[in-house]
Amino acid sequence: MTLANYITLFRILMIPVFVTLTVYYKLPVEQGGGQTWMIITSFFVYGLAALSDGIDGYIARRYHQISNLGKVLDPVADKFLQFSGILVLSYQGSQDMDMFPLWFVIFFFSREVGLLGGYLIIQHFNQKVRVVPHWTGKTSTALLMVLIGLMLLDLPWFRFEWMLGVVMIFIVYSTIYYIRDAILQLKEGGQAGI
Repeated sequence: MTLANYITLFRILMIPVFVTLTVYYKLPVEQGGGQTWMIITSFFVYGLAALSDGIDGYIARRYHQISNLGKVLDPVADKFLQFSGILVLSYQGSQDMDMFPLWFVIFFFSREVGLLGGYLIIQHFNQKVRVVPHWTGKTSTALLMVLIGLMLLDLPWFRFEWMLGVVMIFIVYSTIYYIRDAILQLKEGGQAGI
């Protein structure tokens, strides 16, 4: 266990706090929902969790704390944070907030399942997988986290649809890149029929 891994675990532990606060905020006022402190606290917890993603990566690289556990734990924590943000903001509840449309939720989860399936296929045929994060994937992750944070704040001037469109562009572009890379890896592994 390294300091970077402890920070990653801290991020995972913050996810249920963020989800609980947001869900309770969306309850009807009669049931205790709609209290401003809940959504503000949820925003800060989510923001801290999102920032910790960059911090643990920096510490791991700067202080040579890259570990096998961290290589697995960090992306799992990122996905949990993204998934929880999308799910908790994909239903309206009793409060008037922007929410992710169903088509985006289906697209995003289908993409993640597809990428995992591609990883398993390459692992099966090549016995190894080269996972190199691309800048478009990192950008789409960062933009999605910013989008979730802004949705939590529910600012009157914020144009949700515009930013969702920008996020989609990077998600689609990174998906195409990862599919292309997967095909190249299969060809390098001797799967000439691909």
